Amino acid sequence: MPIDIRRDQILQLADAAAKRHIERQDTATHLGDIFKPEFDATAWLTVCQAAVTTSEWSGALFNQGEPVNQTVGFGTVPRTYALISTDGSQILPNRHGAVPYYFIQTGAACIVYGLDDAAETVQVAAQQALAQSKIKTSVLETEKLYTPDNEMISAGVVANQRDVMEIEMMAEQCRHFAEAGLHPIAVADGSLVPFALLNPNFLRDKQSSRKLCDRIVAALDMMRKAKAIIGGYIDRPDSNAIVRAARLAGKPVSVVTKTGLRQLEEGALPLFDRELLGAWLPHGQRTALFDPGWAINGPEWLGRGNHAMRACYVNFGDSDTPAILSRIEMPAWCMQHLGLFAAVLHRQTRLAGGYPFILKAAHEEAVVTREDQTALEKIIQFELRERGIRTDISLKQAAKNSR
Repeated sequence: MPIDIRRDQILQLADAAAKRHIERQDTATHLGDIFKPEFDATAWLTVCQAAVTTSEWSGALFNQGEPVNQTVGFGTVPRTYALISTDGSQILPNRHGAVPYYFIQTGAACIVYGLDDAAETVQVAAQQALAQSKIKTSVLETEKLYTPDNEMISAGVVANQRDVMEIEMMAEQCRHFAEAGLHPIAVADGSLVPFALLNPNFLRDKQSSRKLCDRIVAALDMMRKAKAIIGGYIDRPDSNAIVRAARLAGKPVSVVTKTGLRQLEEGALPLFDRELLGAWLPHGQRTALFDPGWAINGPEWLGRGNHAMRACYVNFGDSDTPAILSRIEMPAWCMQHLGLFAAVLHRQTRLAGGYPFILKAAHEEAVVTREDQTALEKIIQFELRERGIRTDISLKQAAKNSR
């Protein structure tokens, strides 16, 4: 049936959005005082450091040796390197299908720069590594689809598996190209850390979270051994880590209690860091590095082996284009290469109209289309029938398929 919506409802939506926009701009202007040259961050950092020790706060901690009101330009793009990215796609389990299963596919995209200048042995090895980079990894499971309570696993469980497989594939690609004699630079589409590990509640499930974290640490170890430069690129980031920290500016340390921090957040206008930075961060510049204050960065988690993540925001726009505010995350051991990494990503955004070309290429390698899923379903149903198993789908699914 067609959408049934009145024009006055659309006008109300637009009017409310316009009003909210003005309120958000006013709030951003006020909180932006931390970026002014005269801002004294000494007392503010003390309050933030006290807040980060509580379980009620996870804001940006500008304690990485770069003042919060300082911006930094990009570095220089190297001449010869292998640029790598991986991505993943999945088919979620469907209890209305003929047989429950889930499917995960990961793919890698690689671009080698400056290969003509490399030795012949490096060129041959690089071509072999490029061929390997097209290999896609898939997982098909039917035995672990249900919890002990006979409930089908959630979409989040499949997403966790996909996320870690992407990083593991990235580590393998870094190893291939390092062995070929090329310097690997790897960028993830999003954070290097699976989203589940950023949830303190998930960390309380020690068995699941430890297993996931151990796989990520092993992949990061492999990339560091390959002397790779790695980071995550977050497009249109929805984080409010800097906003939360900015709300503590001018506040006494006494506000750092569970009640005090909760009251500070309650009633506050929701605001993204990108809105706060939009009027301040110049083109071709990045913010100071900060610790995002994640629990997973602790010494018993990613902190092992110096893998705790650090972050900054970058404006990849040019003087004749709008701001392109993105977030970069890197493990602590890689931070000294941030300028080079930002320069490489800046080049990639210019190539592809604002979004890194290498990330687009990785997505094309990994994506599972609707046609792919339909073809896979037909193959599975054929094999089931060959074994004398009925392939009936639920009446609900049949109704959906008829639309």
